[in-house]
Amino acid sequence: MDAVIKEIGYDGLGVCLEVIKKSFSQKAEELCLDKSACCDHPAFLTMKRLSFEFENGVKMFGLFKKVGQIGFAGLDIREREIILTKLCVVPGEQNKGYGKALVEFSKHQTKVLGGSTLSVIIAKAEESLIGWFESQGFEIIEERTVPTPPYDIVKLSEKV
Repeated sequence: MDAVIKEIGYDGLGVCLEVIKKSFSQKAEELCLDKSACCDHPAFLTMKRLSFEFENGVKMFGLFKKVGQIGFAGLDIREREIILTKLCVVPGEQNKGYGKALVEFSKHQTKVLGGSTLSVIIAKAEESLIGWFESQGFEIIEERTVPTPPYDIVKLSEKV
């Protein structure tokens, strides 16, 4: 692979924010999401929120090529379960194996961090993304509706 994955420090959060927003904005448009109704969607992430997550223990990793950062993965440690958050690769670099590399890296980090399960939570409407995670070894373990705004989510997990 022509890219490296590095842990992000506080000073790298600004670039991470740009990568996350660029990566998720197209999907937000496709789903007709707006900031007032879906402020938790990564396309509408703020520096305040990203900093809060960093300060509260979410491990953040960037995927870098010579041109700079092209991907991101956050690992939210919840005892033995690690939640993979905001996994993304910028448009133009997608479908080249970088997402898979970030998932494999996240599985390894789950073990390093003392976790036994890596999980991800996705909107149920994202059927192709759910299928992609299943192809990476994840299994659906929960489906539920979240109240604000009302939409269905799926939780997928893999024992590592």
